[in-house]
Amino acid sequence: MKKNKLLAGLLCGMVFSLSSCNLVGINKSNQCDNTLEQLYALLKENYYIEIDDRTLLDGMISGLTEAFEDPFTYYTSSAKGESQDYSSSGVGLGFSRTIYYGEAYVNQVMKNSPAEKAGLKDKDVIYKIKNDNEEEYILKDHSYSDWTSHFLGEEGSQIEVYVKRKDNSGVYREIKDPLIVTRGKYDVDKARLLSLTSTDGYSEAYVELTSFLGSESDKEVTPQGQLKDIFDNEIFINGTNKLNHLIIDLRGNGGGYVDNCIQTLGLFIPKGQPTGYYLYQDGSYNALINNNQSFQYTDKIDKITCIIDSNTASAGESFVVGLRDSEYTKDKVEIVGQVSYGKGIAQTFVELFDDGSLIRMTFARVTSPSKECINKRGIVPDKFLGEEYVPYEEYVRYIEGVEDNSKLSDEDKEVIRNRISILLNKSFDDFDQAVLYFKNAYKINDDNSSLYNLKTSEKLQDKVYDNIIMSYPNIYTGHVEGVTNNDYLSSEQRIFLKEKINFLLNSSYESFDKALKAFQKQFDIVNEDGIYDKTSADLLQGKVMDIHLENYEQVVNDVKR
Repeated sequence: MKKNKLLAGLLCGMVFSLSSCNLVGINKSNQCDNTLEQLYALLKENYYIEIDDRTLLDGMISGLTEAFEDPFTYYTSSAKGESQDYSSSGVGLGFSRTIYYGEAYVNQVMKNSPAEKAGLKDKDVIYKIKNDNEEEYILKDHSYSDWTSHFLGEEGSQIEVYVKRKDNSGVYREIKDPLIVTRGKYDVDKARLLSLTSTDGYSEAYVELTSFLGSESDKEVTPQGQLKDIFDNEIFINGTNKLNHLIIDLRGNGGGYVDNCIQTLGLFIPKGQPTGYYLYQDGSYNALINNNQSFQYTDKIDKITCIIDSNTASAGESFVVGLRDSEYTKDKVEIVGQVSYGKGIAQTFVELFDDGSLIRMTFARVTSPSKECINKRGIVPDKFLGEEYVPYEEYVRYIEGVEDNSKLSDEDKEVIRNRISILLNKSFDDFDQAVLYFKNAYKINDDNSSLYNLKTSEKLQDKVYDNIIMSYPNIYTGHVEGVTNNDYLSSEQRIFLKEKINFLLNSSYESFDKALKAFQKQFDIVNEDGIYDKTSADLLQGKVMDIHLENYEQVVNDVKR
């Protein structure tokens, strides 16, 4: 995502002329122009205290970006102390974590990081830490949101980390001595070889691609560099020129830079061939071609399996569909897991005011080599593995428009009717009635018919994605902290917790209070008032996390030979 200098110049010209309302490309006689001019003058001259131009300009720019209803297009103002940081390096301990029974579960320890050098490992559980000149900090006694300030510290400072680690029987036990970690610089790993096996002439490698961030110009490691290093120095060595099966795990890969995605695909797709396309507003396409690499490993690999989930997004998705649809790899690729996030768009940065203020703007759809766009659709796996909280058939599956409703199956009609009912919060017994109501609600005009055409299907999918799918927290890893009074919980949190308990207990409680009391009774939590306290919150999160971790490992086992 490189900065678009031309666009930046145009937008800067527009912004700096707002005070006189000479907007670029808008005639002064235009009503919109007059309205902006009058409103600006009204606010500037009549507000009860004097307000500076920058404050008004910041507000206008923020309003413009918010008007697109695109969470990936937004403005950050340096004048307000805001910033956008996409660095994949930092100073600290060098590991990622999540909450687990009120303690810190280590998801990933970065290669050559201070944490790795001190002996911390993936899947360790941190239960206590101690900084210099501080008392011991027991994580379970504090809220998850309070931990960060205690993990952070100056470069060169030390922290004692007390760890639990699984023994051979799979039970977590405390390690006797703390790990002494000296905070320092580290890079986030983007590619890791997790296993390499060769039995009876069959070779299989399991690789994790966690991110497409990283900039060589900033001396950060990149996914293409790390993956190439894995191929050259760990997999294809000592005369080994063939790999029967490559498993690439992209679960949780939230994306990164398009250039990194292109170059990583360049390890599989020949130089000069499209790895995907940008699709612009005017309908034109621009091929995404890697011209920097002339080596590929595709001919050395018999089969490639990509594992995805609902958190595989953006460049992570572009990588998967790039492999899936390229003429050079499509016959070797299988996709397993869950429907991906559905972010098939790209952003660029626009500089403003020469002080670091930026607009992050969506400028194109990103498509596969076959020009398929998965934005708000997601990638549908060839084989579903693991658990899916948001039911695929009910919400995620895209049902394409038709020229005649009779071409829709009864199952399709039921799914569509249910989606419209949920979206509009209105019951419909008849399919045609539901479609007609939906088209009228969103002004889809085609002779007032109840035809479920292409425009209707795309609008319905977009609205369901924006208003339903994106509102679902991840039932496995989503955590709502405990409270001292249930009144502090929002209605959305109550619904989420109720569903989480129903999922765990395989029940169907209709109210949050009943579900919570049943959960507390099931696990002997003494809480006569039925408060969703910290004990309940930590236990509920941990129990569901156990299921998630078990499923996570099982998917890999199901994919391996």
